Amino acid sequence: SWFCERKSVDLQQAPSDVCTANGVSVYQNLDWKVGSARWASTAPDGDAVAFDAKPGGAYSIYFRAMLGTSQQFHFELVGEQGSWSPDGQRMVYRSGRDNKSGLWISNRDDSGHTLVTNDGTDSFPTWSADGQKIAFARNVNGNLDIYVMNVDGSNVQRLTDAPGHDTLPVFTPDGDLIFRSDRSGSWGIWRMRGDGSDQIQIIPNAGVGPDWAYSKMDVK
Repeated sequence: SWFCERKSVDLQQAPSDVCTANGVSVYQNLDWKVGSARWASTAPDGDAVAFDAKPGGAYSIYFRAMLGTSQQFHFELVGEQGSWSPDGQRMVYRSGRDNKSGLWISNRDDSGHTLVTNDGTDSFPTWSADGQKIAFARNVNGNLDIYVMNVDGSNVQRLTDAPGHDTLPVFTPDGDLIFRSDRSGSWGIWRMRGDGSDQIQIIPNAGVGPDWAYSKMDVK
């Protein structure tokens, strides 16, 4: 794993272990012997971790109680690339559940499933700190750009329109967006306002691997 901090941005890359944002292993043993785990994120209240895994087939989002907590639960959502709502009760994620591909929102107990976009290329959704917006990447004509919408799927707006890919967005607490882009010819970390203005590179030469889901960023 590697970490970098600049202008209050914490970055994490965990190619194999399921970790919290501070790099501490959440647990020792998985419930399966094969497959891989990725895209780990801790619930806002710190009581649970969600992560992608495919012990035998397609990726699903698995939920586990954190070590040292009194809660014990074990369930999953059919999908991947989940992002917690600020209150920790819902998750937005990518899925083809019910034969409908796009971004979905579900309660953390696997109820209340709602399709909020119907574009199967939508990926890497992230929830804003105020709970009002969701940003995500969308592939149009082979190029990835970042979009933002209301949590009910309305008012979809395109924020980036530069040569190259813009993807893996994450909201900062003050409503800005951090994202990865190769628009300069190599992958770097960029920042912009929540409305897409003031796009600026803040960390150059921040590469991504073949599976972008291993390049998740956490911002504090």
